[in-house]
Amino acid sequence: MNNHAEVVGHSSFGALNTGHAVLFSKGEVIDLNDLAPYGDGFVHQEATGINDGGAIIGMSFNPATFGFRSFLLLPVDD
Repeated sequence: MNNHAEVVGHSSFGALNTGHAVLFSKGEVIDLNDLAPYGDGFVHQEATGINDGGAIIGMSFNPATFGFRSFLLLPVDD
């Protein structure tokens, strides 16, 4: 949780490896895969931290290769 009351985590849909990293902000749950999708099969699966500047870190998973990697999402101006 940061000083702007934004919280990150994950939402699970019940099946194996279907969790999605999410941002809780201003009463909304936002799927981080909708904000910054990968084009290579990886899915943002769990967000583990957010700073006061809005940068988010977490873990991504590729179900086709069973590969994991970390991610860093940086906020951009609209």
